[in-house]
Amino acid sequence: MSIRYISSLLINTCVVFLFVFGQIGCSTDSKQSEKNNDSIAVQSETIMESASNATETSVSSIGFGFCDQTGKRILMQEDTVVMPESFTKALSKEGKIVDIIFREAKKESEQSNGRQWAENFDRSGGNLYTVTSGTVSEEETTLLFTKPFLETHKLIPTTPFKKAQLPVDVKTTIESAKGRKIKDAHSLVKLPDERSIFLIEFELKGNSALASLVFVSSDKLLYKDFPAKYDETSTWSVDDGGQFGWEYYKILAVLEYEGKIELITDWVGAEGYNSSYIQEDGHTFKVIKEGYRYTSPL
Repeated sequence: MSIRYISSLLINTCVVFLFVFGQIGCSTDSKQSEKNNDSIAVQSETIMESASNATETSVSSIGFGFCDQTGKRILMQEDTVVMPESFTKALSKEGKIVDIIFREAKKESEQSNGRQWAENFDRSGGNLYTVTSGTVSEEETTLLFTKPFLETHKLIPTTPFKKAQLPVDVKTTIESAKGRKIKDAHSLVKLPDERSIFLIEFELKGNSALASLVFVSSDKLLYKDFPAKYDETSTWSVDDGGQFGWEYYKILAVLEYEGKIELITDWVGAEGYNSSYIQEDGHTFKVIKEGYRYTSPL
């Protein structure tokens, strides 16, 4: 057998070996890549499911209601509540947490005028609670909580912060972010650590109106925008005269959950109270839960 023939045979054998080994390697890499992708997908789904579950838990752990003229009885008018007895806490008129007890699912009487306010309390229906210590506010929407919710969400104390001015650098940053000049800025509440909340109305752009709720701190600005089409009679709500009406917008509570700011607000309109539970999401607030209470004058 010639040396040339043996050399040729060895070369062909090496080529076949390298090809087969390469195919095996590619197959292994492909399978490993698929496993990695599957693992990433599962992790992503788990994170999204966890966030969704946390949101659903928060929604079912906060209730909106109203009280009687004594501030000692509360009605929560939410048909979707599965376990009304799980709500054992409420926010007092002083901004403190008080204990409540579920009494019964109360039926609305035929004499009810449909208004969800103190004067119609005895004729209204809903889940009835009594306050065991302190009182809740007759003038605002009553907030009800479950105990587990308050164990994971920190209630941040607030104080009125009237007639405070926006710092010049903050004003400049806000105007740049929104691409509009500020028309009016009203301070609502002050929080610990030099934090505050403002309600800002911007100059019109044609018939485009914009107001923003702004949480201000040393490290971030958070916005809840209220865009609207300008109308000199009714822009953001019926008969508002084209003005946002900051005095009708209330901060009921400020909470902190896993480093994120949460707000619960009341916005009083011509016919009722719009309540919102909103949570920090990037540089904005997203709505987690909303409620409405009909109080149109008779």
